[in-house]
Amino acid sequence: KLMALKHLSVNKASTLLRDTNEIEGHHLVLHLLTTFTNARPTYVVHTDSPASTYNVSQNVTFIDVFTDPLGWKGTTGQVHNLWKELENLKVSDDSALIIDSLSTILMHHSLEVVLHNVGRLIERFHSVVLVVHSDLHDEFVVQAISELVSCIVRPISVAPDISTPLDGSYLVFQKRLSGKVLQTKEHYAVNDEGNLLTVFSNKQVERLVKEQTEEVVIQKKPQSTFNLSLTKEEKQARNEVVLPYTNVITNNIGNTPSQAKSGSVIFVSNDDDMDDFDSEEDLDDDIDI
Repeated sequence: KLMALKHLSVNKASTLLRDTNEIEGHHLVLHLLTTFTNARPTYVVHTDSPASTYNVSQNVTFIDVFTDPLGWKGTTGQVHNLWKELENLKVSDDSALIIDSLSTILMHHSLEVVLHNVGRLIERFHSVVLVVHSDLHDEFVVQAISELVSCIVRPISVAPDISTPLDGSYLVFQKRLSGKVLQTKEHYAVNDEGNLLTVFSNKQVERLVKEQTEEVVIQKKPQSTFNLSLTKEEKQARNEVVLPYTNVITNNIGNTPSQAKSGSVIFVSNDDDMDDFDSEEDLDDDIDI
């Protein structure tokens, strides 16, 4: 079974990544970009950061709206000409598109224009990923964009601190053709390069948290002042002790103790010498008073 994030990078989908200033989704964008470039031609409209931050150079075309968004330096990458530039791209049916911030574009274009052009892009590309900083907009703006896509990814606060190092968590809302919405919670750890994630299902993390919680509870149980357990050496020494009230059967040939199992005790009773404690005779009958 594919993880939800893996499903988005493999199958045809349009995804809205709703992050905030406090909980950003940059690692998720890098992961999707790296996965896309391994499988299909990818176009990246970067408005929030330079192309160098993506650390990907093969099978990707960058459309720079970050360096000179308003055209003051006379460059071609301008936010006002963005839709026309995207329209002129000759893309294949399996191409992917990432816009790292619709929030910046919404500062220069009306919501109606953005919705119209985004809808056309979703029809042209195999996979589309749109990033919106949801805390910068009214809810109705984010909701209107959400209606266009088939999937919504929302980063949430970092998962509990457990032995498996986790760098973040997110919720995935996948729309079905039946109208139902499937919600999935997943967690991730980032590799050293910062562009690929190791994804854990929520069940995996819950199981790890449960195991570690049980270990902590056991460690916090009050310990007795007495040593109630024995080490391996102590158990062996105990088994080798010959109890003083028993006789050890000896081997007549070698005069050595018989090879009994470790820890076993053999009782030899001498009926003639032992008092019969079960006798019904009165032990005081011979007393002359």
